[in-house]
Amino acid sequence: MQFLSTVLVALTAAAGVMGQGGDANAFATGLLDALRQNNLTQLASAVEANAAALLPALASAGNKTVLAPSNQAIQALGNVDQNTLVNTIAYHVLNGTYKVDQLMAGQHTIAATALNSSEFVNLPGDRPQVAVLSKAMGNNTAFVYQAGRNVSFAGAMDGPMYQNILVQPIEQVLMVPGNVSDVAGMIGVSQLVQLLQSANLVEALDSMPVTVFAPNNAAIQAAQSTIMAATPEQQVAVLSNHYIPGSVVYSTAIKDVPSATSGSGQELKFMANDTGAYVMSGNVTAKIVRTDYVAANGVVHVIDNVLLNTMNNPAAASSAAASAESAAATQTAQPGVGTGGNENAGSGMGGGMGGGSNENGAMSTAKIGGGAAALAMLASGMWLLA
Repeated sequence: MQFLSTVLVALTAAAGVMGQGGDANAFATGLLDALRQNNLTQLASAVEANAAALLPALASAGNKTVLAPSNQAIQALGNVDQNTLVNTIAYHVLNGTYKVDQLMAGQHTIAATALNSSEFVNLPGDRPQVAVLSKAMGNNTAFVYQAGRNVSFAGAMDGPMYQNILVQPIEQVLMVPGNVSDVAGMIGVSQLVQLLQSANLVEALDSMPVTVFAPNNAAIQAAQSTIMAATPEQQVAVLSNHYIPGSVVYSTAIKDVPSATSGSGQELKFMANDTGAYVMSGNVTAKIVRTDYVAANGVVHVIDNVLLNTMNNPAAASSAAASAESAAATQTAQPGVGTGGNENAGSGMGGGMGGGSNENGAMSTAKIGGGAAALAMLASGMWLLA
């Protein structure tokens, strides 16, 4: 009875409690029973032990999807502190219903989660963190796309439904994304990370919302002699030309964004056609070869060329970042969902464009989630589609 009393207090304290109607105690008990009946006992126990923190998000108005790790996956976490556990579970709660047959092979769906703690998230307008969903090319397995690994859904069919909550069992616990420098170190752009460290740019990148276009190691090696011949100031300008300060834009919006201002104050232009999506600076063009590596403070896309532009305009960069911050502060709409653009992948990660690699390297045609995509301007801080 003490648990049910705690749950009742937690639920009634939340705004929009029981958006689907009904008794709070019955909702909480029914949800935990549904998890246990589907052999998700470890997750049920974790939610029950942290009812005050987790159940309000589940009981609030609107449909939810819970990405539910197996008992073995929860056990593999080992001993973690309560704060980490609560925020990790919050990252598994998606705002909306995401069914397996609605996900598309070779494309990304961007889903807002319940993770919004400032300790783990630093996105424009205090937005919650997102998860990236897709299906593998070839075997059609649904999965969550993450830096370093993908986490597969446990089955080809949807999991159980309890009132407004769809439970989708998954095979591992999702990793709460780290900062952009952490993510970059996990996705094959280690040489860029080394250059950022040498230029003392890592702390600045990790401290603000940002979109990073990260040259892969092969691109850095090809441009190494030019980079090393530049002055330290020019090297900083080149590296700063690979991120957009103050804004976070996923692959779902790139196709409809004409241009943005980089961290060095230079114009970045974007285009997409049947061969892929591209970013241009001056007379240099790079193909976006992998996308949507989610970070605590933004997103990292991988490109195949270094945007060698040594020009620097700090005033323009600061102005663009301030405009993005101001625009984000005035936006109240919840993030939406869209599918990605077009990419030549083939790294074997199992994703697709817009974001990941697909298993056979095939390209897929760019698609945008709706007319509102045009509003997802890089300089505005509006970072998801309606």
